[in-house]
Amino acid sequence: TTETDADGSRGGKITFKGEQSGGEESTLANIQASHDGSSDDEKGDLIFRTNDGSDGASPTERVRIDSAGTVLFAEDIELVQAKDINFKHQAGGTLRAKISADGSDNLTFGTGSSGTERMRIDTNGKVGIGGGTDAAQGQLDVRGAIVTSNSTSSYWSLDRDDTTGNFTINDSGSNVRARNRHLW
Repeated sequence: TTETDADGSRGGKITFKGEQSGGEESTLANIQASHDGSSDDEKGDLIFRTNDGSDGASPTERVRIDSAGTVLFAEDIELVQAKDINFKHQAGGTLRAKISADGSDNLTFGTGSSGTERMRIDTNGKVGIGGGTDAAQGQLDVRGAIVTSNSTSSYWSLDRDDTTGNFTINDSGSNVRARNRHLW
């Protein structure tokens, strides 16, 4: 390549071609590695292009991995027969979180090294938080206290005690309780 610092320069390209039944040659796809940016440095990117049938000899960019390691997609991401999307701190590292689509079309979100389910959105749009694999009982089903705050020292906490049936509203230490439709 020519000496330059221009973006997209200093690279190489592998082009994949095939011969059609009529004898004409078609460009099917290419992979390009090139300079990423315009500085005198070693930053590079990797670009994947495919032909949608109307691109001629210039396939369309579909995926790019830039010098920061960011993976950029030109279109929607369609995962075919994928079970989980796992998030790890580093390659080969410990699982930190996962998103899963199960066989019943539920979308689940998990955290921790085992990907323990923390939230579920079912096929009816019901959202369950903190209930594990249990079905949500309403459009939003939260198992455990619900807290709303504007700081760590000022908050409202809503909770239901399964043993007594009491519903508690806690205002940063002052309790207001509801039981059998009575407040005290």
